[in-house]
Amino acid sequence: MTGQEWNSFTIYNQTINKFNDVFEMYRIVSDEYETDIKTGIERINCGRLNDAILIFNKLIDHFPEDAKLYYYLGEAHFRNSDFKEAVENYNKSIDLNPTEMAFINCAISFGEMKQFEKSIETLKRALKIYKVSTDIYSYMGVALRSLNRPIEAIESFQNALVYNKDQLGANWGLGVTFGIIGDREGSIKYLNNAVNINPSFAPPYFHLAINYISLADISSAKEILNILNGLDPGFACFLRHELEKYEAENN
Repeated sequence: MTGQEWNSFTIYNQTINKFNDVFEMYRIVSDEYETDIKTGIERINCGRLNDAILIFNKLIDHFPEDAKLYYYLGEAHFRNSDFKEAVENYNKSIDLNPTEMAFINCAISFGEMKQFEKSIETLKRALKIYKVSTDIYSYMGVALRSLNRPIEAIESFQNALVYNKDQLGANWGLGVTFGIIGDREGSIKYLNNAVNINPSFAPPYFHLAINYISLADISSAKEILNILNGLDPGFACFLRHELEKYEAENN
């Protein structure tokens, strides 16, 4: 081997060794990254929210362009009822890599702060990307109803059902909103849909019973009370109060 060949061989080996060192460092960092994300999510799910916030802030220091880290940090703040911080982090996640859930959770966070116009603005931004989303239309319906705009809310809920007629939130939302404008037939129709879609979800039963009380169909309301007694004692208590109130006013 000539001197030139030896030098080339030496440089080649040094390059390979450096590459192996970098690859090993990347593997270690990557393993720690995945482990820390998993730990952070576990902390969120078990309610150790301050721990989760510390973990994701640390990860962001090292990976400031990673959208999902901001998403999970937003999730931790949301569950900690710090909705302002949740919005900030969901928006950072959206700026880096927009996802449907980041838009929706950001909109819900605005809703928790009673900033329903901003909630609607966020959902409209989402619809420019996700044009066929039952969830986005459904949450927009909730925000519109909260602003006392029931006709627009009904339209939004109905848009959701165009894409998925069995969407629980949209059927429930329509049932509640039709009840608000006094359309008992429409309200009962969509609340029954919601009950059939998810028989273990208590709120539609309660609103259905309120419709029956308004129509003086007390026997139907009491049948629902029996269901709620086994399904959700809290809603059963609320319904029992409404029945007692009705009977006191009509005896």
